[in-house]
Amino acid sequence: MKKVISILLILSFCLTLFSCKNTSDDDENTGDWDYVLPTPVVNADISLPFTSADTFNPYKAKSKLNRDLIPLIYEALYSATEDGYGYPQLALSATEKGNTLTVKLRQGVTFSDGTLFNASNVEYSYNLAKKNAYYKNNLKNIESFTAVDNFTLKITFNGVMLSPLNALSFPIVLKTGNVFLGTGKYVIKYLEDTPYLEVNKNHSSFSPEWNNQIALFDMAGSTSEVYAFKSNKISVYKDDLTDGKYENLSSKTVSIPTNNLVYAGLNMRWGGSITSVAWIRRVINIGINRIDISAASFLGQCEPTTMPFKPSFYKLSGQELISTKGDLNRAITILENNGYDKFTDEGYRTDGVNTLRLSILVCNNNPYKKSVAEALQKSLATLGIKATISVKNKADYLEALKEGFYEIYIGEIELPADYDLNEFFTAEGQVNYGISEKASVNYVNFKRGKLNMTEFVEAFNTDVPFAPLFFRKSVMSVNPEVSGITTTEGNVYLSASDWKVKK
Repeated sequence: MKKVISILLILSFCLTLFSCKNTSDDDENTGDWDYVLPTPVVNADISLPFTSADTFNPYKAKSKLNRDLIPLIYEALYSATEDGYGYPQLALSATEKGNTLTVKLRQGVTFSDGTLFNASNVEYSYNLAKKNAYYKNNLKNIESFTAVDNFTLKITFNGVMLSPLNALSFPIVLKTGNVFLGTGKYVIKYLEDTPYLEVNKNHSSFSPEWNNQIALFDMAGSTSEVYAFKSNKISVYKDDLTDGKYENLSSKTVSIPTNNLVYAGLNMRWGGSITSVAWIRRVINIGINRIDISAASFLGQCEPTTMPFKPSFYKLSGQELISTKGDLNRAITILENNGYDKFTDEGYRTDGVNTLRLSILVCNNNPYKKSVAEALQKSLATLGIKATISVKNKADYLEALKEGFYEIYIGEIELPADYDLNEFFTAEGQVNYGISEKASVNYVNFKRGKLNMTEFVEAFNTDVPFAPLFFRKSVMSVNPEVSGITTTEGNVYLSASDWKVKK
């Protein structure tokens, strides 16, 4: 009996010892980065944020947190790439002829439950995608989408598609009951009511070296992702810089490319603006230094561009483009040839009667945009153009754009994956401010195949309906103990299967 009591006392002591260990998820730990995973899953070294207030259904998910997880669960025909070629996932090959694209699908691919993938799954997913607010913008130039056979698709467009393969980046799903399954590297599983990601062993590239499970930390009702990252509840924290505030959270960060184009809108329509003069717009477009503007904007997380496409876009290959550094001498020559070869006492150019001056309109919804305006103001000063900055709240900013009495405005738009520019050049476009009918006609002719890319680039740089400045990026803070992180546009967790944690 004494022996039994002794054993019970020892067990009691051990339980007391372990129960004294501090396991509070609320303790902030920013120094030693000890890992305390929030979800009781086996062998999970990585934890990603999600919200239980949203769904993992790719065609109903609205939160950025859950949408970032979608590519881990579902694959597409092609994932969008910056060069516009698209990276094949479920597609084997594509042949483009005129306005028709024939896509051959991979055979032998299965969904996570072992069901074979075929063209009917793509057709079903396309019909969901074209009705979905998040994906339909990429698909609006598709006229018809037909499964020719189990592994062949025929797609026709209503005009020239700048990047047709990038447009085919919508998730392919299999509906079983009320659940959608994918062909991605991971599957959503639940431990009691807690979701986590489990590796999909039916994936065509499955490797036993992949992370077997990935924990998910619920941000619904949580104070902030920043705190969750600081307290080691999540392995990474993505800041898209939209609120103009950035907190340096880690010694390790990764830049994530986006399709967010920041540009200087030039008012071509209002005769009271100097930007209504074509050669003035050309001077601005040619002369400003986009490298300097990018370095001074959005923490330098920018990729300067002189066209409304990524600099690596394959259809720009061989085109004569304006230098992102600007061509000051060429711009000055245009100014002097038009009589602006004199200077005021302040150092601004004048023809003896008129001084080159304008105002830059900027919204106060993001302080980084004011930095863009200030950097543009400085660049214009090197050309001898005096620029003042007018900062307005969002309502007044939009009202000023609608009224049309402005000269330059700082704008931003998330372009679709196929680089379609309808939002600029169509009457119903959300940023069709100050753009002349001629510039719109040029784009329509380009879409109809009446202008080739060389002719469109030349027309764009002649008319200059707006001056592209840069594509901005997001910043992802990473736990310093995590390695192997690579990311692409639209696929934040591209390499999550291979992330490793230093033990």
